[in-house]
Amino acid sequence: MVTIKAGLSKISLKWKIFFVLVLVGVISFGWYSSTVRCEDRVTRAFSNMPIGAIRVINDAGEEHVLWAKIATTTEDRRAGFSGVGENVVRETALLYVYPRNTTERHSVSGVRLPLEMGFFQEDGTLVAIARTTVGATTTYGAPARVNYRYVLVVPQGYFARHGISVEGESQLLPDTLLRAPSWR
Repeated sequence: MVTIKAGLSKISLKWKIFFVLVLVGVISFGWYSSTVRCEDRVTRAFSNMPIGAIRVINDAGEEHVLWAKIATTTEDRRAGFSGVGENVVRETALLYVYPRNTTERHSVSGVRLPLEMGFFQEDGTLVAIARTTVGATTTYGAPARVNYRYVLVVPQGYFARHGISVEGESQLLPDTLLRAPSWR
């Protein structure tokens, strides 16, 4: 203990400050890399969204039940997958539900994987699919002047793998939305 104090007294104040700053930097980087960039990270907004199930009919008439986070508020829709880890985005669907028809456009800033957004009218008809790009500053939506009520946001490739297209008979069955107990 005495030798440590003697050794520390020989180090200049400038070097002591340097070592403290390096230590703070190492601790901060460790925290950042283990939480902020974590592949399984979930934001508070995302974790507060309720979970529900929705039925989708693909082009071949086959029914798929899809569990999804349900974004019913403006805040939920604005948050979306932003800041959520890649593993969570790969394994989760997100359904934006609007109280009335809209033409709103969506940003994907803060999302680290390419997504697909399926835009469905009030009756469940699929009117457009948008494919996003990571880091894009553009916004995504249905074609100009096309109203929609629901947006199904999934990892890119989901619609093709499940035979869901605008050209076919794919449809979201909004009346089948199974609302989990935590539904707002």
